[in-house]
Amino acid sequence: MSKPAFKVSWRSIVEDLDTGAVCLELVFTKHDGGSGRLIVPMSHRQQPSRVTNMLLDAGARLPTAPDQANEVVAKALRAAPTRLCRVTSRAGWVDDAFVLPFGTVGKAEPQIRFTPSSSTGTALGAEGGGLAEWLDGLDEACDASDILIFAIAAAFAAPLLRFVPEREGAVFALLGPTSTGKTLALLAAASVAGLAKRTQAPTLDVTARGLEELANAYNDLLLPLDEAARIAPNTREQRHFFTRLAHTLPSGTGRRRSRSVAAALPSLTWQVITLVTGEMPVADLGSELNGERVRLIGIPVPGGDKGGIFNRMTEPSDGAARALAAQVENTVATNFGVALRSFLTHVIADLNSAEVLVGLAIDEFVVRSGAQTSFERRLAAKFGLIMAAARMAFEAGVAPWERERAEDAVLDLYHDARAAIETPDDRVNRLLERVRETMKDRGKFPRVKKGQSVDPDPAVQGYLKTVDGEKIVALDPDWIRRVVGSQHVHAVIKAFKGKNVVIPGPDGKSTRQIKIPGLDKRKRFLCLKRAAL
Repeated sequence: MSKPAFKVSWRSIVEDLDTGAVCLELVFTKHDGGSGRLIVPMSHRQQPSRVTNMLLDAGARLPTAPDQANEVVAKALRAAPTRLCRVTSRAGWVDDAFVLPFGTVGKAEPQIRFTPSSSTGTALGAEGGGLAEWLDGLDEACDASDILIFAIAAAFAAPLLRFVPEREGAVFALLGPTSTGKTLALLAAASVAGLAKRTQAPTLDVTARGLEELANAYNDLLLPLDEAARIAPNTREQRHFFTRLAHTLPSGTGRRRSRSVAAALPSLTWQVITLVTGEMPVADLGSELNGERVRLIGIPVPGGDKGGIFNRMTEPSDGAARALAAQVENTVATNFGVALRSFLTHVIADLNSAEVLVGLAIDEFVVRSGAQTSFERRLAAKFGLIMAAARMAFEAGVAPWERERAEDAVLDLYHDARAAIETPDDRVNRLLERVRETMKDRGKFPRVKKGQSVDPDPAVQGYLKTVDGEKIVALDPDWIRRVVGSQHVHAVIKAFKGKNVVIPGPDGKSTRQIKIPGLDKRKRFLCLKRAAL
């Protein structure tokens, strides 16, 4: 009868990219004749008996005599492996390669192996179906939906954060009434990098630490989070929940913990773009702090009577919207995780060019958006990254849209998001900027002398006039209403009163009556000092 084989060998040195720890990877024969693998700390190389106990607990076949078992292990530990392997439990860039749960895109030397954590789940990185079927199934729906284009482009944008100097992510919140397709847009976005089923989406019902672990697992990818309303049923609680997301996710860094718990709960880092859904109005997000408003960005979703996410349908109807929704859901349920690998291959082929293209696209978008203030430029840059991704996905052949269609969609959603979060001061500043830009246009701001008659003209925004010896710009409230919206005009005019550019009326009001022959003699104007403009 042959003696049983006792095989233990040192396979490789393993570097954990998440913790920095260096370990030994041992392979061994198990009692049933199969093979096993064990990772032990490098320091254990000097303690064969400790490694022996770990191997026995793992089911290794070793001699029954302790001295003989230790000698088998010690002999293995004295060997010098030449192989170096790196492991990580999070997705994302490592040098110029991109790690995914089911393989690395790009060349990685030494080899990188993904070791999933409890936060990874089964959806991330899963692949099924085909790219052609994914594109065909989403093409018609994207043509009818700015929001669907934006959501999918956001999934392509997350890996491009490496090219953004500050590398700050953002939380994009799709906000609107129930049953308008918000979750469907989230599923379509999730299908870029993995499984896209309602039961597989990451849950929002997590602790603060759980949220950090989710972000770490989805590093350099889109983190899709559905249904804030389930966790926070009223507006106040939802606002608090969204604020927590805005403070945690775009920062890219978890909480620092005391030394007593740091070993069990190490500090985590990440770069993510987050897409979340909710039912509260965008205006109720609440923050007036510009820093928070560029990290938590509300995207208004129209009501069902306007097509919901299918806001570009030529003839909106419940039946047509339902048919498109079913087509999208069926497509992403059977075709998923097939677009990202091709997109990353395209990007990695020329990383230097990709970085240049992203920067140029962001700069172009900021100009096209008409952003004036520092806050608006920062906000526009977030959308500019989405536009850059939409372009690159089109060039890579993985976009269910035409390039110009996607650019228009992202630009329109930027303007919708910007308008939804404007404060009265924002609107005052925007109005003043418009006045400064157009004041020299005599078709829009005719000069009127005392007693001169004018004809009413809808193109006129105001009049240049001298009142009580001071040169003024008399803004027509009807034009102000057209610029800021009728629901905001009174708040804007009231906000002007606190500015040093307004000449109030004798009655102390922000507006004053000015007699201009040809116009209603009781018409009131918002009068600004020309010298202050």
